[in-house]
Amino acid sequence: MLLLAAVGSAIVLLPSIAVARQPFISQFTHVSTLASTVPASGPALGDQNPDGAAVVPQTTGKLLRADVLVSNFNNAQNQQGTGSSIVEVLPSHGSSSAFAVVPQPTPTPAADLTTALTALPDG
Repeated sequence: MLLLAAVGSAIVLLPSIAVARQPFISQFTHVSTLASTVPASGPALGDQNPDGAAVVPQTTGKLLRADVLVSNFNNAQNQQGTGSSIVEVLPSHGSSSAFAVVPQPTPTPAADLTTALTALPDG
C-alpha cells in the first residue's frame, strides 16, 4: 500500500509502514485472586458463575466507592439462571460478602438474576 504525502508543492509517494504491535493483554502476566464471588454461607451458599458486575461509582449507604457488585447466574448445582445472590467485593480489603439474596420459592428455585447489572451514577 502506498501513502500520499504533500511536501511543499510536491506530492511524494511513500510506502506505508506496518507497525507490529503486541496485543494489549499480553502485558499482563500475573493473575491474583482478590476474593471469591461464591457465597460461603447463608441461603445462597455455593452460587456460582458470576456474570454481571458493576463498580459502585460513589459511596452510598453501606456501599463504598470502588466496591464491585457481582451477580451469580447459577446456583450451587450449576443450574443456569437459578443463582440468587449478588456479592459485594471490597477490593480495598480483598474480601467479599453477600450483598443481596433473592428469596427462593419452594420447591423450584427461579431467581433469574440477570447479567445486566449496573450502578446508577447518582448512587
